[in-house]
Amino acid sequence: MKKVLISGASGFVGSKLKKLLGDSNQYNLFYLVRRDPVSDNEIKWDPNRGLLDSHKLNDISPDAVINLSGENISGLWTKSKKDKVYDSRIQGNSLLTHQLSLLAKPPSVYINATGVSYYGNDVYQPTDENGKQGTSWFSKVAIDTEKACEALKDKSRIVNVRSGIVLDPSGGALHPMLIPFKFGLGGKLGSGKQYMSWVSLDDITRIYKFALDNEAIKGGVNGTAPNAVTNKEFTKALGEALHRPAIIPVPGFVLNTLLGKEMAGELLLGSQNIYPKKLLDNGFKFNYPTLDQAFDSMFNNNKNK
Repeated sequence: MKKVLISGASGFVGSKLKKLLGDSNQYNLFYLVRRDPVSDNEIKWDPNRGLLDSHKLNDISPDAVINLSGENISGLWTKSKKDKVYDSRIQGNSLLTHQLSLLAKPPSVYINATGVSYYGNDVYQPTDENGKQGTSWFSKVAIDTEKACEALKDKSRIVNVRSGIVLDPSGGALHPMLIPFKFGLGGKLGSGKQYMSWVSLDDITRIYKFALDNEAIKGGVNGTAPNAVTNKEFTKALGEALHRPAIIPVPGFVLNTLLGKEMAGELLLGSQNIYPKKLLDNGFKFNYPTLDQAFDSMFNNNKNK
């Protein structure tokens, strides 16, 4: 069976991916951990200090690596927070790809988690993987995260999964939205005209598996559902799924004041209309291509499942 090494396997996406790959009985799974290992399938690393157990990495010699690690972007974007978000991604990728490049047999594929912030926050027309790079700080995080994989560029197939907003009631961006909506306090953010590129947790984990198995998938890959929605449409769909009104808008200036203009602009008021052309061209089938289908599944209205 193919040996797959995963970093970030305990996170929101990683834990779901770990189960998906484990249940398939197609892979031997290994994990990068920051604590002391408690089993033979764990390798200790600390990207902040540039430490990785290279001897154990060499012993395992993984066939594939999936890197999901990185500081969570939630919380106020102070300078310290931004440094952690940036450094955790660039240092982690640089350390891991460098050590993998030194193996007698580097992995056949290296899959890296990045985001649609790659394209900036002013994207209103459908944009595929050939879209131009953004110029904001958050764009730089995604762009530099991808550049940090270059130690393997001549040795492994590199896939950069540019994920949209991952939706599932159990965590991520959707979980904190549910409380105000359940109390009837939901509403559009700012003008509501900004696009949101989203993907269900179920589909994003299937995208990683698809990239793992499909040798035609390489380079930047948009990990988003094929039907982006405006914030106004998202708000309406979520309210209907929860059978609650969604009529209390939050003005943009309020978000700018509470979160800071940069964070509000990047995460809530900016527009990202991203299209997964590469996945669709290579035959990937979304379980939940529309937001209504995704919400029907998440909130136990299984009409479209």
